[in-house]
Amino acid sequence: LNISRHKAGCYSQEDVEVAQQCADLIGPYMFALIQTEEARRAMLAESEARNRAELLRVGASQLTEGMERERRRMAMDLHDQTLADLARIARQVSAFRSRGVARTAQLADLEQEVAGCLAELRHIVDDMRPSVLELFGLRDAVEA
Repeated sequence: LNISRHKAGCYSQEDVEVAQQCADLIGPYMFALIQTEEARRAMLAESEARNRAELLRVGASQLTEGMERERRRMAMDLHDQTLADLARIARQVSAFRSRGVARTAQLADLEQEVAGCLAELRHIVDDMRPSVLELFGLRDAVEA
């Protein structure tokens, strides 16, 4: 509480005592009002921070879901086209070798190469696991 003036001696002792009593009565209420306002601002800032964090989490989750859709599409393309083609080629090569149509050693080498390609492609497809698990943990991966 401030009741000052630029001129010295304008307040009597009684004026000072009354001012002190007023300050003693009003002070705790003013303190409570100030603390309440600071608490309100802190809660608002915390709420805004939580909202920003949630928006970031949702955005990252949507981005991850898009990436996962693309990975699944690529995996299906690999599975439906490439793996099926390589499996068919491997079966044909095996049939050629068993019928003696071509040199057995050459076909065996070719069959091994194709089998290696199949194994490698299967490994690639198997490694396309959901990255939401890696980014956000098990709980968020299950919720997604």
